[in-house]
Amino acid sequence: DYLQLLSIANLSSIIIETKKIRTNELLAKDLNCPVGQQWVTATIIRKMPEHVKPLSYLQLYLIPEYADVLKGAKVFFKPIYLMVEARHRVKIVEIAQDITATNLSKSQAAVLKATEGQAALKIRRTYYDKTGAVVQISNSLYPSGRFVQSSRFRAQLNEG
Repeated sequence: DYLQLLSIANLSSIIIETKKIRTNELLAKDLNCPVGQQWVTATIIRKMPEHVKPLSYLQLYLIPEYADVLKGAKVFFKPIYLMVEARHRVKIVEIAQDITATNLSKSQAAVLKATEGQAALKIRRTYYDKTGAVVQISNSLYPSGRFVQSSRFRAQLNEG
């Protein structure tokens, strides 16, 4: 199950800030949504217990009707989309993922205990329910040297 592969054992997500927003032109273009769309956004760092520095910086965008999963605890040990599924009886059936290279801003670097301008891997995921509606969008930043994603592809040979 691909969705289970997105979970990393012993990973904690620490919410730094949450707020309600409406997209401006720039953010709407980045999230591929209409200008003025409402979101609840959360700034999160992810940490592994054996590491001093955070693994990643996550900017999460959640549709407001599911944002109650962010209330209460400030530390989570499972992916937020699983909490949305459990509480709201919605099923994530598709994830679109874009991977690009970027450089950390001063504020991102400070949170990550990294260097401004340091190279980082940016992974953007858009989570869809069975109706095709977007449930959440995440932009994760992994400073160089802190994350490896390995894939293996196998060709299917036609015998005959």
